[in-house]
Amino acid sequence: MVFAGSGGQGILSLGLCINNAGTTAKRYTTWFPTYGPEQRGGSASCSLVIAGHSIGAPNVDKTDVLVCMTRPMLERFLSSAKPGSLVFVDSIILDEQSPRRDDVRFIAIPASEIASAAGFTRAANTAILAAMAYTDATGLPLEAIVHARDAAMRKKPDLQKKNQAVFDSAMAWCKANI
Repeated sequence: MVFAGSGGQGILSLGLCINNAGTTAKRYTTWFPTYGPEQRGGSASCSLVIAGHSIGAPNVDKTDVLVCMTRPMLERFLSSAKPGSLVFVDSIILDEQSPRRDDVRFIAIPASEIASAAGFTRAANTAILAAMAYTDATGLPLEAIVHARDAAMRKKPDLQKKNQAVFDSAMAWCKANI
């Protein structure tokens, strides 16, 4: 899996959450972040491998799951998606000129809108997490994903409730639209 966006969007946190869910589900995992010195606003990405056996290297040259939260990152990483891959994007980044491929499944979720409507604009990554859980993109049990999400917010109970609201709203959107 590859997760890509801008610093401050929670793209690394999203990858780490899925990594921790894999660990909870007793799978082998690697999580490899990449980000520029700018942090907020600069490019940020991470690769994640989840397997039922030891993993030799964290490299992801071709991905089964791609998450892009900015248009430049979609342009940069779309070619790394294998045919048949799932490609999750925040629909806010798409227009007529957006790169597309017919051999992958695009899941464009209004993640920013869902997060904003739930009162937590910084949780668009949680809406993407819900879409990944809904489509079983990770191959991990929903319970492991929810546990990892809640564990990440354990010390911030007010944010945990807001994240839950975003997750629930995104799941409802997925049930109605995917």
